[in-house]
Amino acid sequence: MRRLASGLLLCGLLAPTPAALAADDRCRDSAYAGELAALFVAPRELGSDWDAVRESPSNPADDPELHAGGVTAVQSVHYTRARPDGSEVCSLEIWGFATPAGARRAVSQVGSPAWRISSLGNLLLMTRGTTLNREHGFHPGLLPECQRLADLAEVRARAILGCADSR
Repeated sequence: MRRLASGLLLCGLLAPTPAALAADDRCRDSAYAGELAALFVAPRELGSDWDAVRESPSNPADDPELHAGGVTAVQSVHYTRARPDGSEVCSLEIWGFATPAGARRAVSQVGSPAWRISSLGNLLLMTRGTTLNREHGFHPGLLPECQRLADLAEVRARAILGCADSR
């Protein structure tokens, strides 16, 4: 999936979608230089029945398309929970860019109706969901819990970037 997204990022083949969110103006020029792992929320923030599977961080320097697109870091965490007839998964992928403008530009280029995408400073946060039913197979879509995960991740990223709401 990452290779497809990186190719679409450079080609600009996907148009903006309703799931793609506009850049947050308070974070517009913020730049995060730390480890992306610090941006992910703990699975217990979604509920006691959620677990997390962390992917090893990817090095965009090893992927010419991502590197050319200004991506400096990539990491994903898959939040999972068992259901009586299968499981649910909410995946959060965060890309760090060399510049905030690169992250803003990517929002429209990697947008998809099945993903919630937002940029905060030089970060691109992408959330998607899937339900696996043993009888009916996979059903992609943003579960309410995935929307909540996206909200929690954005709040955490804003706090770390120093552009959180002052309320």
